[in-house]
Amino acid sequence: MRALISAGVLALLTSCVLPLPRQLSPEERAEDRDRCALVQAVMAEPQSRALLEALRPRFEGPVPLAVYVRRPEEGMLERFLVQELACATAEFRIVARAPARALLLYLADAPQGFTFALEQGSPEDLALEGDPQGRVVRAGSGWSVTGL
Repeated sequence: MRALISAGVLALLTSCVLPLPRQLSPEERAEDRDRCALVQAVMAEPQSRALLEALRPRFEGPVPLAVYVRRPEEGMLERFLVQELACATAEFRIVARAPARALLLYLADAPQGFTFALEQGSPEDLALEGDPQGRVVRAGSGWSVTGL
């Protein structure tokens, strides 16, 4: 009995211990807020909203959205946001890794902003290459979505 209780307490303690998120510097927080504004501008665009609405019935709650910067010259995809939770809305939530089904937002560096592509996918679908669907550029202190 004592061994069973000890095993249960040990399992409870080890399963409840989560690493604490690291504290961001004021500069990192400002950069993440700016990046979040960029993501929200892309997701407010009509094609993005249509895809989001089409996927919504498949999920309980907000649709998972994984955001990456494509860096094909380096052979890598880079996570775009440091603290994903701060960028959640009622329609979507940013995730660090794409679950079995999610929206994948790819960004690529472009003059004065980024090009973007948004598609439904899974971790197996992640790709370094792809055709951009639009452009997001700096507009004053915010971001504006334009065509290519």
